[in-house]
Amino acid sequence: MDFLLTITEIQIINILNLVNLGMKVEDVCHQNGINNATYYDLQSNYIGIESHNIIATINVLSSTARFV
Repeated sequence: MDFLLTITEIQIINILNLVNLGMKVEDVCHQNGINNATYYDLQSNYIGIESHNIIATINVLSSTARFV
């Protein structure tokens, strides 16, 4: 989860959208400097969430992570 604190909301939206548009997970991960496990973490956290709601979800996760 530490990576989620350094990645921007726009990057998360772009990463998820690129794969949804048909790019291979491996290629998207390589281009964005993340590993496949990080991508699948992002996907599991944000699957089914509209782009505009991802930002709100990230803010909640970030504020929760500060208290852990």
